[in-house]
Parts: sequence; structure tokens; C-alpha cells
Amino acid sequence: MARIISVAVLALGLTLTALVGCESQSQKWYGDWEGDLQRADPIPGNDVVTTINKVRLTILPNGTFELLRSGINESGTHRLGKDRAFLTITHVLGRPVGQLGTGAEKMNKDLTAVWQSDGSVLLSDPGGFDERPVRLTRREQPPK
Repeated sequence: MARIISVAVLALGLTLTALVGCESQSQKWYGDWEGDLQRADPIPGNDVVTTINKVRLTILPNGTFELLRSGINESGTHRLGKDRAFLTITHVLGRPVGQLGTGAEKMNKDLTAVWQSDGSVLLSDPGGFDERPVRLTRREQPPK
């Protein structure tokens, strides 16, 4: 009987250690990130150009994200790893992607964020019009 309890306690301990390890790797992604698409030449005081170039990503601990790209709001779910995150867009401008037509569904591929040694991330959209990655830097991290 003592052996069964020991095995159960060991299994529980290993499971908790794995979960804590995964959670600590995920925490580095949480918060607000910002970058510049550099699609249009900056014009001082021109809000349209600023909006076209702006990227803002918020990764939330509840498994979701919010993304603002070129003035368009997108949201969805994320899968976070140590050095790579995958973002699945489920809504564009508040509407489910499935309601935007088959073209939107075909173009909707997971975005990939790759952690960089300087603490920034490179965000890529393989289904987008411009597949060049955009560098995002941390704007704000949520309180723990």
C-alpha cells in the first residue's frame, strides 16, 4: 500500500513540475507588444500612414490574443512554447473568420512569433499579403 502511495505522489509531483515549467515558459509571452510594418514611408503628423504601419499584439494568460494590424482588429487563440508561439485568428473586426468567406478562410494560416535573443519577437503571417516578419518589442507586461 505504501508503495502505491509513493508512486502516486511521485507521479503527481512530476505532473506539477511539468505544468509549472510550461507555465513559466508561457509567462514571458504575456503582455503588450508593438512594432512597425514599414509598409508606407513615415510622414510626420500623418495618422493614416502611422495606422497602416502600426502593429500591436496583446497576449493574454487566458489562451487568447488581440492583434491590431494596419488599423484592423483581429483576435483568436494562442499556443505558447519556449521560443515559438502560434496565433490562430478566429475573428476579424469582431466577426468570425468563417463568416468572411472562403477566401478569408484559405488565407487564414497561423501566425508565428519567434523569440529573439534581445527579448523581441519576430511575427510572421504565412497567409498574409506581406510574408516579411515584423519585429515586436515589449510595450508592457501584465502584473503577476
